[in-house]
Amino acid sequence: MIFAPPRHGKSEMVSRLFPAWFLAKYPRSSIIAASCTTALAEDFGRSVRTLVAQYSDVLGYSLRPDSTAAGRWHTDRGGSYLAVGAGTAIVGRPGDLILIDDPISGIEAADSEVQRARLQAWYRNDVYSRLQPGAKIVIIQTRWREDDLCGWLLEQEKVAGDCWDVVSLPAFAGEDDPLGRKPGEALWREWMPEAALARVRNAIGEREFAALYQQQPRPAEGSIFRTAAISIFDILPAEPPAQAVRAWDIAASSGGDSRLA
Repeated sequence: MIFAPPRHGKSEMVSRLFPAWFLAKYPRSSIIAASCTTALAEDFGRSVRTLVAQYSDVLGYSLRPDSTAAGRWHTDRGGSYLAVGAGTAIVGRPGDLILIDDPISGIEAADSEVQRARLQAWYRNDVYSRLQPGAKIVIIQTRWREDDLCGWLLEQEKVAGDCWDVVSLPAFAGEDDPLGRKPGEALWREWMPEAALARVRNAIGEREFAALYQQQPRPAEGSIFRTAAISIFDILPAEPPAQAVRAWDIAASSGGDSRLA
């Protein structure tokens, strides 16, 4: 699983460049590539096919002469590529590599319990039944909810599901950043520096920014604080001895720093 913010090149790397390289490395492989819509998946397939046609001498293989469709083509070395929309049936095609790129079309689909259930059923019944022995699955997406497709799969991992390698690349680096960035440093400063990311956060809100840009989805009922986790007392408990503390956290305020008093 690879988590990265919108417009940071994840589809370019994984859905356009990676399949061409994979077929050069494993020429007889079958690739099934899925995205939130069939049209988008076929756009990726068209890009990969164009790349193969342009650089066949470098890659060591070329397109078969009868491969003219954007979403379904074969190579002269026995490889194949099939583009499908997430949620649509995959019939009669095995997969040595299955790529799933942003299977969720937007916040409405992400928040729909029916849509989430359909996506889970598609993964169980269509995707998993296509796997060849030793096949690989790569899912790349921005996070939407704690129980989106990847969140659900990570929960399944805890109860004897598949084990996943997860690469999470937040827009603002946190502690122990996988790329070695300093905390608060932007992921792609030349493209979207810290000031631009701050404007995005102000525009879309904390919950959406935490999910889509920081890969840390939060429940809908609490965008900054989870109010359900806060206990409210009419009076201070007598036992055990209690201490009263007043605190202010103004980190989300314009120009403010976190302070505690």
